[in-house]
Amino acid sequence: MLRIQQIFCAALLVLFLPAAQARENAYDVVGKVIAPFAQVVAGSTKTKNRAITMQLRLEEAGGGDPKLAGAPVDFAVQMPDRLRVTAPLGGERITVCRDGQKIWAFPGTRLQALLADPAVAKSLPAADRKFKLAPFELPIPEKQLAFLPVLFKVTEAPDEAVGETTCRVLELELMKQLSKSLGFQNAGARIWVAPDYALLRLAVRSEQGDFTVRFDQTRFAVALPETTWQPTAEESADVLNLTPALYDQLVRALTVRARK
Repeated sequence: MLRIQQIFCAALLVLFLPAAQARENAYDVVGKVIAPFAQVVAGSTKTKNRAITMQLRLEEAGGGDPKLAGAPVDFAVQMPDRLRVTAPLGGERITVCRDGQKIWAFPGTRLQALLADPAVAKSLPAADRKFKLAPFELPIPEKQLAFLPVLFKVTEAPDEAVGETTCRVLELELMKQLSKSLGFQNAGARIWVAPDYALLRLAVRSEQGDFTVRFDQTRFAVALPETTWQPTAEESADVLNLTPALYDQLVRALTVRARK
């Protein structure tokens, strides 16, 4: 009888052990990473969250300034038309904030000089005085969010630790036809995902350059304090107020400077 019991127990272990060891489908993992971000932008009925704040660190920038390694980036967005980014540029931190059609930047004198730089101005198109900023939105309906992961080819990489967290590492590659239509030739990404599906690191490679970002903190909220979209006491002394057209030019100018 004991022998039969041992065989029975062994059979149960063999039956259930594969299920216990099976890893979650990689495409499902990608979907769970993307979902909270996409739901905020889409105004999903599944959540009341309409805002995201992130504290990032630039760990690597291929071909960029090595001094940027470890540089912090602060990001806040609230749907449908509020955005604030503070990031390093030219050895100092700059802030650009959009509140609807109202835009300001800091340090104003530094950014005004950038716009006046003949080398930069030459690369910019003429300002369109009628230019208006559109609300943020996803290019696809909310009902199609569940299908976002299938736009990528997802492959497994060995697990790696980010800090003290062991992460699942996934390689993402846009479908070739889609990447070609979007102008992202030979582009791909690697993501480090915590057990709770939090994104802890993102590495992007493309013909335009490579970079790796560490996500130190990501928070979702219904709304952010009104002070988020206002200059601090320090910033108020040197603010550059921008029209939407000038904002468009500033973003282009910063892109030109960042590529140098």
